Amino acid sequence: MFTDRLRLDDRAVIVFGAGGGGMGTATALAIADAGGNLVAFDITDDRVAETQRRIKASGGHSVGYAGDVRSVDDLANACALATSKFGRLDGVVNLVGGTRLERPGGTSRNAGTWLPLHEYPEDVYEDIFAVNLTYVFHSCQIAARTMLECGNGGSIVNFASVSALEGAPYHGPYGAAKAGVMSITKTLAVELGRQGIRANCIVPGSVPAPLSKAASSNTFDAITDRASLRSALGRRVDPVEIAGAVLFLLSNLSAGITGQCLNVDAGASAQSPLGTDTDYARTTEIRHAESVG
Repeated sequence: MFTDRLRLDDRAVIVFGAGGGGMGTATALAIADAGGNLVAFDITDDRVAETQRRIKASGGHSVGYAGDVRSVDDLANACALATSKFGRLDGVVNLVGGTRLERPGGTSRNAGTWLPLHEYPEDVYEDIFAVNLTYVFHSCQIAARTMLECGNGGSIVNFASVSALEGAPYHGPYGAAKAGVMSITKTLAVELGRQGIRANCIVPGSVPAPLSKAASSNTFDAITDRASLRSALGRRVDPVEIAGAVLFLLSNLSAGITGQCLNVDAGASAQSPLGTDTDYARTTEIRHAESVG
């Protein structure tokens, strides 16, 4: 009974950001494994083709679309592709985002920089909002309209970040954009719940990805060490663990859940702002030693 409710048989789902081998690819594979019909959307033909190859190898069904989420036309075309190919649209996953961006037609001189707010370059700020918040707003609009036309309800899963929960040192625009995603998600849930459309957020912690490792190989291990120290589980989050949470929110197993933000962060957000469990354990040891001495 319960495992059946996790299935997505005959449902059509779009994953924006399905390529790259990280969270998006893991999510696409999870949806296909659960019987869903997938529209795999990513920015290059190669990324789309690789995800489709893996889905086909696992016995799943998918169509691909190479486009840019900053293009409203590409977002609309992906939704139209789902309805023309599968006759419906049941789920949308807005997974694209990040802070290391390239401007259309070339690379920004400041792309990838991490700076305090008063030094943040305007072009990078604009790009971060475009790819983390503005596209999500447009995608949710188009997906909601399509789902209402199909009349089957649906589930929209957006991606925020733990950077939206507290201060985001040296990447303030990213944290602000992701906080906006949380707000849009909750508003959408309230507005469309009675039409059978649910909207929820995944809030990832630190998740290793092949693309990020390739882009910053010199700092990858340092980031891993820092994130591991901050998490209750003592490690980063695996992309497969993110995919499992998305699958849950797309499925009927979460039918009573909407307007929520699910932290998938290995317990990082559960830590005290005054210190981790390791910090407190060390303090206890010092105090014990002082009392004994």
